[in-house]
Amino acid sequence: WDGNQIAENAFHIDLPPTLLPELRAYADRMGITDLYRDLVIDGRPLPPGGERAFEFSDRDGKGDEGSYNWMVQRPKGHWKSNMHWTSPADETAHDDYLKVLSAGGFDSVLEALGTYFGLEGLSAYHLSFIGVSHCEKGFIHADVNNSGR
Repeated sequence: WDGNQIAENAFHIDLPPTLLPELRAYADRMGITDLYRDLVIDGRPLPPGGERAFEFSDRDGKGDEGSYNWMVQRPKGHWKSNMHWTSPADETAHDDYLKVLSAGGFDSVLEALGTYFGLEGLSAYHLSFIGVSHCEKGFIHADVNNSGR
């Protein structure tokens, strides 16, 4: 365990050095990176509170064949940003994303967390990519109480 407790319910843990390159390569070959360029750089965002279904497929043949359903969402206007998040929209896309996380070494993070907390199993919930290039006013929220916010 190489994590540090930073608040009552928050820890900092190093990620494997292979994880970020694996996620970047996946986003590139699936078209997710290009989608974010369109949404947050080229000025074609979804409307505040909007959502849209997208179908991504492996463009260079390095992953599994087939297409994957993802949902792109933008928060409501009080966030005052062009932030969007993109998440698997069904079990097939979710499982594909889990494979990429595993290939990047994320299993070691889950193993360390499970061992430290004495857990028999963990679940990866609401996996997503988040992108933002403009924010007028931060609107920070916490999904977990006592996290030092």
